[in-house]
Amino acid sequence: MKMEWKDPKLWFLWTLLYHNRQNLTHLSLRLPGIDDAPLEPFLDILQDMVQLQHLTVRTSFQSENWFLSMLEQCLPLPRLSELFCHFYLDSGTLSSWYDEETDDGDRYNNIIATPTPAMKYILDRAIKARTSPFTGSIGVKIKALRFPDPENENVDLIRLVLPMLKSDLVDIETLEVPRLLDQRPEKLYKQMVRVHCPALRHLILPSYDEVSCVPNHFIEAATGLKTVRGFSFNDEFEWFSRNMMQMVAKHHSKTLEEVDLMLCRMINGRDQQALFASCTQLKRFWMVPDGMSTAEQGIEFKDILTGAWRCLGMKELSITLNRSIVDVKATFEAMRQEGLKEAARDGHQAADETYRVGDKDQKRRATAWAAKQALTQIGRLTALEHLALGTDEGPYGTDNDVLESKWDLTLSKGWLAQLAGLKNLRQFHMRTDHWSYMGQAEVEFMDAEWPWLDCVTFDRCSMSKQQFGQEISLPHWQWLQQKRPSLRLSVIHMDEGVH
Repeated sequence: MKMEWKDPKLWFLWTLLYHNRQNLTHLSLRLPGIDDAPLEPFLDILQDMVQLQHLTVRTSFQSENWFLSMLEQCLPLPRLSELFCHFYLDSGTLSSWYDEETDDGDRYNNIIATPTPAMKYILDRAIKARTSPFTGSIGVKIKALRFPDPENENVDLIRLVLPMLKSDLVDIETLEVPRLLDQRPEKLYKQMVRVHCPALRHLILPSYDEVSCVPNHFIEAATGLKTVRGFSFNDEFEWFSRNMMQMVAKHHSKTLEEVDLMLCRMINGRDQQALFASCTQLKRFWMVPDGMSTAEQGIEFKDILTGAWRCLGMKELSITLNRSIVDVKATFEAMRQEGLKEAARDGHQAADETYRVGDKDQKRRATAWAAKQALTQIGRLTALEHLALGTDEGPYGTDNDVLESKWDLTLSKGWLAQLAGLKNLRQFHMRTDHWSYMGQAEVEFMDAEWPWLDCVTFDRCSMSKQQFGQEISLPHWQWLQQKRPSLRLSVIHMDEGVH
């Protein structure tokens, strides 16, 4: 086999794969782009990886023919069940048949009902190779799938996507929503999911930078999703909001267990509240902001006040609190009513007062009360083991408001006491600088109320390593380490979380 690669690392990689091809079970392959090097030799050895169960291919741009050749080599592999394609298909090799002015349902159905000859050959060949001669059935099917992306939004992938999903070769449980044209009637996509993906339980949301509701159609059509994930998740594009998480809460409240949004760019606070208030089986909500600004990922106090959280079995929570209450009068009134109830319960007279527009002291007290309610919601999650907490320092309020938020996790001026119920807490991560306002009383609280705590971490975006060294040398942190020699204090980057 003659191979001419300018980069010796490619030769080394190919040689390594060649000598281990029959033993590999999991392979994540990163290759150069379409014009950088001949990659056919890598495709040729795929067919010999008979033990392969998981394949991820990462590159930049590839042709449709290259993608089909890859499918031809890997789909017949008898144990392959997970296939993830992280690359773009060159628009020069793909054409879009879609015409918004002339398209209708019949034309759509006629085109996609029958796969292209190349796709039909590949799928038929793979089915034949995987079918047992003894049982007449396919042993292992493709359970997890990610299609490549089109180079631009005008390229149509439906003729590659639908034949795969319709094939007996797949029984999809995990799927990243493919980038399909948004112009089609939503019922066509919903039918595709309901008919050909009935076992779909784990949905991966793409990081859309354009207006598209295709992910919403997948969310609505799926039955009983358990996990929803997204990287660089963005739920809003300019004026348009998809409210995907609100739709997840609406359609999967009885089954949803995990939500992972790493380096999240935008998610509405009301959508987060919808998840917490309705998804009773939710065990993990892990939202890590993208590091630019927390203003578009925080859950606002005004949303938290709309209803009690029902996800009482939550074990892992990463959340950013936004101190905006917007309707100061309504928040102040709720605070006043609670004060009257507490006074009546305790048998003493409460000092009643009337809301005054523009009263800064009333706004400050209303915001503080809302912060208490927010931390009370978290404190009710008694099964919680991992907690990552941050406070929005974005464009809401004044410098004094931001300063006051720093005290939220103290006992003297904040509401740390509301977290006393977290008896199972093991890892506590602070994304924003609450630690500088903590002292001996706070670490004694941690020792007394969180018996299983073995890790306290500080965010690297808010603290340098030098500052970290100075912080943990303070007497109260030293006291906590002496009380718990196995407890780890460390500084980590925000997207590492506390997994």
